Amino acid sequence: MTQWLCAQVGQIATEDIQLHFIAADHNLDIARREAVIGLRNHRPQDIGLAGRKVGQVHFAGYACAPDLPWIKVSGQTPSAKWLADQPGRLSVSAPRNALDLARAGQGTALLPTFIGDDTSLTKITDIAELTHDQWLVCHDTARFQPQVRRVINNLTTALTKLHRAAP
Repeated sequence: MTQWLCAQVGQIATEDIQLHFIAADHNLDIARREAVIGLRNHRPQDIGLAGRKVGQVHFAGYACAPDLPWIKVSGQTPSAKWLADQPGRLSVSAPRNALDLARAGQGTALLPTFIGDDTSLTKITDIAELTHDQWLVCHDTARFQPQVRRVINNLTTALTKLHRAAP
């Protein structure tokens, strides 16, 4: 997701807004101000958080050729846990590295379709069981700050377009 967000930075923020991207496999505590805005794969349940569903994320395997082993990604995300049960000989600590290895012809990368479909790799198989809703989450009071509100609105627009274009 961070890869896509970085490519959209011109649509997300204006020059008067300072952004700090944090890529993490765990949820930062927005209620305790570890982040101002977050993207989550579930509706926020914590008191003091506001959320808006912006679409669904779909996953698929991508490779240069069929029948290549899966490239495992270490971590506790649903996709990393799914990969742990698949045959594979290579393991990486970041999903971006799985994409790099797949491009090098070394295996099959499990990717969100909005990333994989935008590569020269072939979609090998859809993984419907990993499909999930995506939520934009913010501290309830921070969402009324003008700069935060602009970023939320811009993110909502960009993410809604992204997910409408997905399968």
